[in-house]
Amino acid sequence: MATDASFPISRADALAAGLGDADLRRHYRRVLRGQWISGDRATTRDDLRRAALGLVGSDAFFTHDSAAELHGGITPTTDALHLGIPDDRRVRLPGLVVHRYLDRVPTTHARGFPVTTLPQTFIDLASRWPLVDLVVFGDSIAQQSATAIDEFRSAASAGRGRSIRKARRAAALVVAGAESPYETRIRMLMTLAGLPQPVVQHPILDRNGRVIYRLDLAYPEYRLAIEYDGDYHTNAAQRGKDLARREEIERLGWTFVVGLKTDIHGRPGQLLRRMTSAMASLGMPRPRLSDEWLLHFPG
Repeated sequence: MATDASFPISRADALAAGLGDADLRRHYRRVLRGQWISGDRATTRDDLRRAALGLVGSDAFFTHDSAAELHGGITPTTDALHLGIPDDRRVRLPGLVVHRYLDRVPTTHARGFPVTTLPQTFIDLASRWPLVDLVVFGDSIAQQSATAIDEFRSAASAGRGRSIRKARRAAALVVAGAESPYETRIRMLMTLAGLPQPVVQHPILDRNGRVIYRLDLAYPEYRLAIEYDGDYHTNAAQRGKDLARREEIERLGWTFVVGLKTDIHGRPGQLLRRMTSAMASLGMPRPRLSDEWLLHFPG
């Protein structure tokens, strides 16, 4: 049985095209209720998205986590697909979360799919995601779009609802330049603990004024660098380069505090103590720490 680009296909469309139930069972497999795909290729995420739109209706659009994913932002892992509909009908389908929008919301297209706009997606996510995840998403989008921060803040300022205060706070914390989600998580740990805001991606210049290195987070006045050491650093060659780079910057008078993924998820308090100890050794004023970080970084 030949396939074509219109798949996934509904059972009704298959029958209208002259295919019987036996053909569907023999040559296709079901991906969502009433939606079938050719059995000779792997199911993709886009196949599931198209099937979901076919099930929910032509007026449906992707929202929340699914819109964030389509916009290219960094999101928590989720299998469920989130869709919106512009009315109050109840739609309950396995694997789908359908949100009802009684007021018209702005939509656009991303990767060929109907989605809520980036600012609307940001506002919607505030109702579902923790503050830190929302800022991680915002930072990742700000890397791609020079206007994203202003759009997030404008939408949050004009918005209303139970989660709008979180959206406003998250929008105010999104910055341009963050290069990894864990860099953002370390910055958020510092922010929620009440430490001064560091410079993001601070450049180190050579004698000719050329940028030779960039530090994840820095307090240039005190030459204190806060860096995230990622999983890719387990590569021996890369680790050697990173250590040589760090030693060269240390010779310029910089002090490093290095955070790992295990620090963020398992020892955030220890990482904060290492930061404040380094600040003290460099004569940097330190505010009294807030306990708010404990609400967002258990461990």
